Amino acid sequence: MDIVVAEEVAEYLNNKKRLQIAQLETENNVVIIIKAGVGLWPEHFQTTCFDKMDHQVSFSVEGGLKNTPNP
Repeated sequence: MDIVVAEEVAEYLNNKKRLQIAQLETENNVVIIIKAGVGLWPEHFQTTCFDKMDHQVSFSVEGGLKNTPNP
């Protein structure tokens, strides 16, 4: 899972919350990559999720993960 957030949020998560993120990765067998995005407000974020076969899947808070066909 790639997560793009404002630069200051990415810095905080990568430096201050790395242990908690590592725990989430271990518990859920996922990889979480935090990236800094240009022009994002601190409350905004973008996610890109991939399944075990490295296919992109869509994510919604209400509906969970859904397969997204690759063109």
